[in-house]
Amino acid sequence: MNIGAAIGKSKFWRRLLWPGIGLAVAGLSAGVVSGQWGALPMVLIIAGLALVLFWLLLVATSQAFWRSRATQAGTNALIAVTAMVLILGLLNFLIARYPQRIDLTENQIFSLAPQSKAIVQGLEQPVRAYVFSPTKLPPVENVLKNYRELNSEKFSYEFVNPLQQPGLVQELGMKDPGDVILQVSEPAQDSPGSPGSIGGDRTQFVQNIQQETFSESKFTNALRRLARDQVEQIYFLDGHGEHRIEELSVAVSLLQDRGYESQPLNLAALLNQGQGIPEDASAIVVAGPQRGLLEPEVAALKAYLDQGGGLMLLIDPNTDPKLTPLLQEWGVNLDDRLIIDGSGGLGVDATGGVVGFGPTAPLVSRYGNHPITADFGSGNSLYPWPARSTCRRLPGSMPRPC
Repeated sequence: MNIGAAIGKSKFWRRLLWPGIGLAVAGLSAGVVSGQWGALPMVLIIAGLALVLFWLLLVATSQAFWRSRATQAGTNALIAVTAMVLILGLLNFLIARYPQRIDLTENQIFSLAPQSKAIVQGLEQPVRAYVFSPTKLPPVENVLKNYRELNSEKFSYEFVNPLQQPGLVQELGMKDPGDVILQVSEPAQDSPGSPGSIGGDRTQFVQNIQQETFSESKFTNALRRLARDQVEQIYFLDGHGEHRIEELSVAVSLLQDRGYESQPLNLAALLNQGQGIPEDASAIVVAGPQRGLLEPEVAALKAYLDQGGGLMLLIDPNTDPKLTPLLQEWGVNLDDRLIIDGSGGLGVDATGGVVGFGPTAPLVSRYGNHPITADFGSGNSLYPWPARSTCRRLPGSMPRPC
């Protein structure tokens, strides 16, 4: 009996081709998704290919089958489907091997802030986050996954049931359920005068997620403090009518959240005692001096800058802080003229007026291309009574971000 004729009568090939393709696709999908090409994916792929090959052997004996337009169209469709399956399989393989996330929301609500990315990518020691909660909390875990994806070698996290792991509760100093605590693993160091090595772990409390919503900013700031292993000092100069540190409570609070301590600095008094700018000063802020600095103070600030220190000057218009020689060495010139926002004609509808300020407080949402303002985005900021200043590149100097 002719095999092709038997096939044509029973149409058995129609029951073999598509099940074979389906099994092969299922095997490929199982392997790509799981990332493991174990027994199940391989059995499905082999079974599917066997059915397809058996179908080909059966229909190969039927010349009429291959000559028909339906067969040619079906063959073309089969080739197209096979190519599509291979392409999709390759794409799934690449996505599983090299996962990438794209946040298409306008405000990037599912992405970490640039500061958070920089901190976690710059970790030098392994850090592990412990969330003391009997159940996993998806909103918290989604954020922690974002941190881990940026630096899986140095950052990890774990949800801990306090009732099941009392030893870990005691070790990390958990006080209440819902505490989030960071732990950094210190490298072992040789102990002078004794054999072996010593090492230890440091912890940093972040927040309690049962008392308040999980905060990325608090988590990043805690991560920053833990990574630094020290509290950096910011000194606010006083003695010349500057704004007192108590008047700058918002700025001081933000600095504290980022691991900085703020202290007043009477530089003239220190110089009179034979001292100078404290060695632990990360930066010095001169906030609105109303009287000029003394020459020894200016000289001390110049020496501090020459040694790589940071200086922030907030100078009001129509004041003379006696810093012109210092500023000129850095290519900065101050101008007593006041900047007026004229976008509203006579200033009635100026941009600052939108939030209750007049034309002497311009509202700014576009910033220059500079490392300091690179992360500002399009955020709004107000500048009450701003003065004009100009900067010039000095010969042989290289600009650097503060």
